Amino acid sequence: MLILLALSACDRTAASVDESLVFFAPDVSADALAAGFSAGQPLLVGSRICGDLSGRDQDAALSATQVAACYAQSVGGGATLDADGCLQIDGAGEIEWALTSLGCTADELGFAPVDDRFRFSAVDGADVAATWDFWAERGVEEGQLVIDGAVPDDWLPGEGEALQVVAEEATAVPVGLFTGEGEQVAWVPDEATLDGATLDRAGVGLDDNRVVATLAAGQAADVVLDLHGVHGAIGTVVGVDPADVVSIEIVPAYYPDDAWRTPAGARAVLRTADGAPVFGAPVTWDVTKGALNVQPVSEDLATDLIQLGDDCVKPGKRTGTRSAVVTAAWADLSATATLSWTQPDDLAAVLGEAELQQADENWVRPETCVGGCGCAGAGPAAGWLGLLLGVVGAVRRRG
Repeated sequence: MLILLALSACDRTAASVDESLVFFAPDVSADALAAGFSAGQPLLVGSRICGDLSGRDQDAALSATQVAACYAQSVGGGATLDADGCLQIDGAGEIEWALTSLGCTADELGFAPVDDRFRFSAVDGADVAATWDFWAERGVEEGQLVIDGAVPDDWLPGEGEALQVVAEEATAVPVGLFTGEGEQVAWVPDEATLDGATLDRAGVGLDDNRVVATLAAGQAADVVLDLHGVHGAIGTVVGVDPADVVSIEIVPAYYPDDAWRTPAGARAVLRTADGAPVFGAPVTWDVTKGALNVQPVSEDLATDLIQLGDDCVKPGKRTGTRSAVVTAAWADLSATATLSWTQPDDLAAVLGEAELQQADENWVRPETCVGGCGCAGAGPAAGWLGLLLGVVGAVRRRG
């Protein structure tokens, strides 16, 4: 699993048709790392979607209750609005949530409501399947990230094969819902349960949108999600004795823009003697040449997947061809990989002399940087994205 926060970890909000409003539903999952959903993602029939309305340009001091009081609301299509202001998704198809502006006290606080509406779609559980969400590897396949060389054909379990995890390690694996066309569906994890006779015997549970498994060597659990008629047979999880893990390989990933090809993250792919991948190892990372900002993708996910970024030196020094050497170690296994990437030779010409000078003056070396001066290599919190956000004074992330 490989990707990074800047690509996938910001909270998702749904924008209204005329973009005067946004709706954030924190209990909804439509992404392995982020809370909420965007307007283009289908909702699962049977779900109860609760969240907060806010004006796109409103004063932050306004509460969601104050904003909602500024509108008369009605819902058409396969949904209804309950007494708590939550959307109950009753049927598949298109949904329109109309908001008609009223006079309200928020006017006095600088919020000027206008008529607007949200449009969503809903899909029936019979048309949806639950599966392991290998979101980072999927990001590589979809071109959101690039790796050196061909995509390994054995870094994920094959069709019908069990998901192997390191025995006695609590391993969290994200779960996603997808239509037959590969569209990711928004769902409410609190409405789901795990079914299956092996679950009580095996250390398997559901925590938000993750299945968490703590298994003994050789212990197996069939994981089935019970949720609104979804095809819920996710797969089998098997604990693997650490002694049976015989190799480790580092697969670095980069942002795909040729002009700003900077490090995004890396996965340490562990395998058994027959080449099957194993997940959940608490891998230790180091940078032995150059400097990189090294951070876990999420506090509850194993460190066999990390995010990387090139922000361990001042922005003005992140130019030209750069490199860093990283190592990954677990038990008696270790691997080394050299990362190489490019940034524009003249950042002042790209960003502007004054903007670059301001970015250099505002720069503070992140405490999560690993390695030396970053002379020809460097870090994650955000790579080029972090630089640009720093220039305009913005900051962000969901998780």
